[in-house]
Amino acid sequence: MNKSIKINPELLFQTIQGVARSIENELASINETGIFFVPELHLAFEVGKKIYIHRKEIFGTNELKWVREKNLGNGGPCDLIFENDSESVVFEFKIADTWNSYEKDIKKLQSLPNEDSHSYHKFFVAVVDQFREKQDGRIDYLKSFDQLHLRMESFEVGYSGYQGNINCVLALYRVN
Repeated sequence: MNKSIKINPELLFQTIQGVARSIENELASINETGIFFVPELHLAFEVGKKIYIHRKEIFGTNELKWVREKNLGNGGPCDLIFENDSESVVFEFKIADTWNSYEKDIKKLQSLPNEDSHSYHKFFVAVVDQFREKQDGRIDYLKSFDQLHLRMESFEVGYSGYQGNINCVLALYRVN
């Protein structure tokens, strides 16, 4: 019998944030880029590695399988999944994308049904390239969507591909 998943949301966010900052620092020193140079699935993989190493502290159990890019029949493969026989923790990631793509992934997560035999813990992770000192419509959109905002933090980044300074806004949402 699998042990029930009990998620520590603060440790989950800290883990994701630590990976994002580590990638930012590593790439800044290698080729003067950063987190916005990284493909989305690379971030999901690196986050998956770190979460899996600390799964007992984050999920309350070691009895989980790490799965990547699995199609759950809800509109395409999901970026990152940790699962046992009765529960799955499912993540979708978006890096520097449009609010339309955020909405698509959120709706994909919302379409996963919780049933008696299997339940889903669904999370959306946005890595937003926000111009410093400016409001960003994507952040406003995320705040207005019907989901539980767990945590959002901003940090300065050195590379964006844009002319002008930006911050990385990292947001974690639990999707209903």
